[in-house]
Amino acid sequence: MTDASERTPNARFPDDRNSQVLVLGTHHFKSEGLDEVNTDFGDALGDKRQSEIEAVLGMLMGFQPTIIALEFPSTAEDTLNEFYKQYVADECDDSGKQFLRFFQSTEGFQLGFRLAKRLSLTCIYAIDEMTVRPLEQLEEFAKKHGYDDFLEHREQSFAREEAKENLELPHRTLVQLLLECNSRECDRESSKDYVSLIRLSEDSNRPGVEQWVEWYRRNGLIFENLFRITRGRMGERILVIYGSGHGYILRDLVQSAPDFELVDAADYLKTDQTESKV
Repeated sequence: MTDASERTPNARFPDDRNSQVLVLGTHHFKSEGLDEVNTDFGDALGDKRQSEIEAVLGMLMGFQPTIIALEFPSTAEDTLNEFYKQYVADECDDSGKQFLRFFQSTEGFQLGFRLAKRLSLTCIYAIDEMTVRPLEQLEEFAKKHGYDDFLEHREQSFAREEAKENLELPHRTLVQLLLECNSRECDRESSKDYVSLIRLSEDSNRPGVEQWVEWYRRNGLIFENLFRITRGRMGERILVIYGSGHGYILRDLVQSAPDFELVDAADYLKTDQTESKV
């Protein structure tokens, strides 16, 4: 969405950490049931969550992002921005109204669109990429080589975690959830889920490794989209809003990149501010 004249293909110096990036991992406000653990955030449009969202938006305003990037297909970025412009102008056509009715319960709208409008940003960036994970290959391998118990234990662990999260979610504020999602403990647990798959191997057949590699490949493509946005631009403040399972890889990539300086979400999310407002 950035004009080509604003970019240059030239590489910058290796230690030119000139743009700040805040990776905000979050529960999906509207779960599509596609993840291993699918949590029920509750009614994002209800009074309770709206009050909490308002408080978080005030905190994120403190970061003053110049770029907001969402977990939305990169191939549909033009469509996303067409609806964003209609939302900003409050002049939606029929397709815009239909899209926003679907989209308004998501974190992309509640945190991304609303914050971008307050900051008068002219566009939103869509950086998601989907890849095909070899799940069927993994299951066939497990049945053939006696790893059924491992996969069953893994599925049961996800089910217990989902039940626990859904029991506790109504009692936690959004800022508390965001602090948890962006904590080191959450990063370790997310990493563990994929690293544990590596043990599924037999001689040269290593579907667990392939599964792990494909997850990193997807996040590498997401990061490349993020990098491409800032090519030739200096001093940006970038807010990335993504499902928390991606957080630990994206943060690691940002921290390792010579172009970026990682910003801790906890620097802007304050529980005492939330509790006084909700």
